[in-house]
Amino acid sequence: MTAKGTRKPILAEQRTLFRSKGLKHIGFSENTRYGRFRFLSCQHEQEVHLGQFKLTCRIKCNICEELRFDSEAKKAGFKIIGDAIDGPTMGSRRYECIHCRRRSDFRLGSMRKPLPKGRLNTRCVGCSTLRWELEARAASMVLLGEPENGKKNYMHYGFKGCSHEGDYQRTHVAIGYASCVVCEYENWEREAQKTGLTLLSRGTKRNHGLYDFNGCGHQQQINYSKVRQQKNYHCRECLHIKHVKEATDSGVVLLGPAEAGNNQYRSYQFKCGHIRDATTGQVRQKHIICHECEDTYLKKPSEIYILRIKTRGQTFLKLGISSNLFYRIQTYGLPVGSQVFKVASRAFPTGKASTLLEKKFHTKHKNKKLPKKQMKQFFAISGYTECYPTDFSKTIINELGLTKYKRSKLLTTI
Repeated sequence: MTAKGTRKPILAEQRTLFRSKGLKHIGFSENTRYGRFRFLSCQHEQEVHLGQFKLTCRIKCNICEELRFDSEAKKAGFKIIGDAIDGPTMGSRRYECIHCRRRSDFRLGSMRKPLPKGRLNTRCVGCSTLRWELEARAASMVLLGEPENGKKNYMHYGFKGCSHEGDYQRTHVAIGYASCVVCEYENWEREAQKTGLTLLSRGTKRNHGLYDFNGCGHQQQINYSKVRQQKNYHCRECLHIKHVKEATDSGVVLLGPAEAGNNQYRSYQFKCGHIRDATTGQVRQKHIICHECEDTYLKKPSEIYILRIKTRGQTFLKLGISSNLFYRIQTYGLPVGSQVFKVASRAFPTGKASTLLEKKFHTKHKNKKLPKKQMKQFFAISGYTECYPTDFSKTIINELGLTKYKRSKLLTTI
């Protein structure tokens, strides 16, 4: 036993434990729970709580840690000048920016974040403000202060050209995307007046405004660029009234948009009660009949076919429907010397069934079609809108359920 007031000697087992932690015991501390140790790696001396040796965590040298914090701060554009302003808060220090001398409290970990290339210190409010001022100047703007809307990443700016002010996102100013909303709105009003419109307000859709048509008084949301270009827009209500009148003149009733969703088509009802989709142009020219009551190709037997066409050194597939395939080939207007092979086909009891299936396929694979301009050089009359590359034949046959011939049939040579 040791006498009262004396320390127990350090045992060999304890010295081995100290060395396993990278430390050497060099003396006792006034606090009996601590001991004085020297780090074997850096030779710095430090008091260490004896209870730390029971833990698995690494014991760190306070001097080396401070040197590391100083190095990290220097790389980030700062230098440590003391403890945090509220006292020695764990994990925080008082820093001074090397660039603008502004002092702020930061957590030690924030100094380890990489800085964007070509920018001043983004963690320093003073440097950030200077950068925002330079970005505003490059965009012919002036940074006035904090945003009035209170939104994060926004600042209050003024425009040099017009003296208008507003809150804008800092990144938009940096890339030159910000523009004066007041001047922009006034410009939209002038553009609207040139085209017989009146701008009422901003629209609910992106880049759209709510306009009033001066001629009819109807209101509609229109894209600003379309008004500027004075094209690709019209009064939808007036157009609907026109389509209703044209349908009445043709003896049918306009029900609404077409089931297929094609903007050129509408759904119409005949006096017999049958309903079908037709183009507004067909109704306007009164070239519309009921496919259920009248004897048309939609009621006759038909087939979906794939043709492989060789012409002018090119080979491609032609997908189509017909009740008379040889006659249909003659209507293509293919060049002299073209060879037409029949690859696969499928018979249908009516043309309506084959037409619906073919339309769905074309809609699904419209991106696979060969360009119309490219195909027009081979099809002088029609058929150039439904051509595909030869390696697409397997997909066509599988999805449409066609029967493939063991050997393609040579139908004709033009």
